[in-house]
Amino acid sequence: MRCQGRQELRVGGPRPDGAAVAERELLSGIVNRALASLRGERLVTRASRYDGTHWHWHDGARILSLDLPADGRVLVVGAGKAAANLALGLEQVLGDGIDDGLILVKDGHRQALRRVRQIEAGHPLPDRRGLAGTRQIRALLAGLRPQDRVFVVITGGASSLLVAPLAGLGLEDKSELTCRLLHSSASISEINAVRCALSQVKGGGLAQWLSPAKAVALVVSDVEGDDLGLVGSGPATNSRGRAEPPLAILARHGLLESLPPQLAEALSQPVSLLPATAEALPAIMVANSAALVEAVISEARASGLQVEAPNLEMFGDTHAEARKFCARLSELARSGVSAPRLLVAAGETTLTVSGTGLGGRNQEFALVAARELAGHKGCAVLAVGSDGTDGPTDAAGAFIAGATWARAQALGLNAAAALANNDSHNLFARLGDLHLTGPTGTNVMDIVIGLVQPARSPRNP
Repeated sequence: MRCQGRQELRVGGPRPDGAAVAERELLSGIVNRALASLRGERLVTRASRYDGTHWHWHDGARILSLDLPADGRVLVVGAGKAAANLALGLEQVLGDGIDDGLILVKDGHRQALRRVRQIEAGHPLPDRRGLAGTRQIRALLAGLRPQDRVFVVITGGASSLLVAPLAGLGLEDKSELTCRLLHSSASISEINAVRCALSQVKGGGLAQWLSPAKAVALVVSDVEGDDLGLVGSGPATNSRGRAEPPLAILARHGLLESLPPQLAEALSQPVSLLPATAEALPAIMVANSAALVEAVISEARASGLQVEAPNLEMFGDTHAEARKFCARLSELARSGVSAPRLLVAAGETTLTVSGTGLGGRNQEFALVAARELAGHKGCAVLAVGSDGTDGPTDAAGAFIAGATWARAQALGLNAAAALANNDSHNLFARLGDLHLTGPTGTNVMDIVIGLVQPARSPRNP
């Protein structure tokens, strides 16, 4: 079973026709500009300020002030794919008011920080760097005083990066179970519930380390329903005891029989609830999927497009959601539109991996869309992971047009076989249709946009 695939050498194929190139540039521009507006440092500097004695947050939805006593220390800790961007925003606002800090980030997601230290660690599987980094965060927080203040930055990816297994469990045990969960049909909420039950830091464990200092958590949500207890498995939110029993989750996805005895024993124990002090940490949701949808719609309308948002809770099977999305595009194409129209869907689909190929849910969504929209002129789709990484690849997603399926066939590529083998990445690499962004500085689930153009007549091409 491969949880972190090798990056394959890309071989560029022939480019799409001029219309498809223009459509790709239009869709890519809309998504990239929307994502740029949600970078962590921009969100923090836009909504917060420091007056010399207090840090203030006001984003239109929530107002919060945190006093920063002159005789106390100010620390920044946390983890996630966009944690460095949130920390950068805090450095820009607080400057030398930050005394120290330590965050864990995914490889390649560092920022140019002056006051906050960074450790790169494994994602999506935890590794020993994350284990050591989590110990260092706990050591930094040891000996806190009532006059100290701690900013906790949490984004998606923290589940893998913050690593503190229960006593008696090894890192390998957690890694193997995480790998199996990622390849199953389990949702991210279910995966995080299992992770939480095996961890000392998740489900509010980090919040417990903050006493007796005052603290505030800045969270970028990448989960359904924006439950802050699920983002990064909720290290700063006391969510223990709320989730479905982990053994029931594993049984539903056929993973119980192969569970090692030590994990089965750990997961069968009653949930260890945290003291009430872990409940008091105020948390600010800095950004979520709805913010990205709003930004995409704004960018689309500024580009002169009509906008329709048929599915803003896209959490089902990847193939089923792609077929549903394309069915609406096809319906509009058949009925005709008077002006270019953009369809927007957002969420995080669940991809069950059975093949040995390389890809992610967004690239596979795009490949299903290529099949469903084959031959539909004037239709195009871009599926993107908002963090800039789709599955174990360096691509954020992929673009398709009505001619993509036929273009693959003309190159001698078997798109149907690639789909069956979960090998969307290598196919789109050959076609030159991967969407590459690098780390985006945010992480708010996935965005899919589809374009329908008015039919062209012979007299008005």
